[in-house]
Amino acid sequence: MPPLHPALVHFPLALLPIAAVAQIVRLFRPQSSAALLVQLNLWLGTLGIAAAVLSGQASIPPQLPPEALEPLRLHQQLGYAALLLYSGLALWELARGNRMSRWEALLYTAVHWLGCGVLGFIALLGGRLVYDFGVGVLGRG
Repeated sequence: MPPLHPALVHFPLALLPIAAVAQIVRLFRPQSSAALLVQLNLWLGTLGIAAAVLSGQASIPPQLPPEALEPLRLHQQLGYAALLLYSGLALWELARGNRMSRWEALLYTAVHWLGCGVLGFIALLGGRLVYDFGVGVLGRG
């Protein structure tokens, strides 16, 4: 069976930034359909992070180059942190949604964009693991 992790990671990397952009639109046009776009992409993206984290854990090869251990550990820890952050955002959205005050909506948006930055760094580390250390490449670590 081919590894699922490389296929699954792209869903949250696409869906969650779309949710963050839609949140900016919702700030300026609260009556638009942006709220639905935020919710849908946020919830699907959060499920995608959960799938990526689980599939990543399951696909760690038994033998790794020693220099790949630290980037892999950081990649894993940030994956769990992103899952917690976006789970919190999804619950926040569920509890407050369009009832947020202006300041709360700004804070919510800032946390969303912080999460996008974390996702970008996780992706950078994942790319390094594959292209610099050969992790997950057939016949290599």
